[in-house]
Amino acid sequence: MPYAMFSACPPAFEVQSLPHGSAQVTFYYDTHQLFTSDDEEGERWRCQFYSLVTMNSANLAHRVGSDYAGWFAAAKEQEDARVAAAARLRRNTALAESDYLLLPDYPIDDDTRALVIEYRQVLRDLPETPGWPHEVVWPERPALSSGILRGP
Repeated sequence: MPYAMFSACPPAFEVQSLPHGSAQVTFYYDTHQLFTSDDEEGERWRCQFYSLVTMNSANLAHRVGSDYAGWFAAAKEQEDARVAAAARLRRNTALAESDYLLLPDYPIDDDTRALVIEYRQVLRDLPETPGWPHEVVWPERPALSSGILRGP
C-alpha cells in the first residue's frame, strides 16, 4: 500500500481538480502520528491512501463527504484492480519468458525441466495464494546451466 507523509494530521479525504473536467479524490486512512526526536521540529504523520479519478463538479466534496463509505470502497476497489493487473502482468510475463524451456526440442536436462515445471506451476497458482495481489511472494527463477532464466 502506498504511504503519504504530512506535517499535520491529514483530512479524511481531499479533492483536487484535474484537467478536462475531472478530479482526483484521495482518501487517507490508517493515520498515525510519528514520534520525533527532541531536535526535530513540528509534527509528522504517516497514512495510507487510495485515490480515485472521477468527473469534477462544484459539489463533489459534498457528495463524497455525504457518502464517504461508498466513495472509499470505490477507490479501494480501483486500487486493488490496478495492483492485481500489475501482478498478473508480471506473472504472465514470467510464464511467457519460460515457455521456450519446455519445448520438446529445447536442450534441457530432466532435473532442470522439473524445476521449470514447478516454477511455472507456482506462478500459475499465485492468484489463489493468501496476500494476492498486495503481498505476493514471487518464486525464485530456476538457475539454468547457461545462466539464470530471463525475465522480471
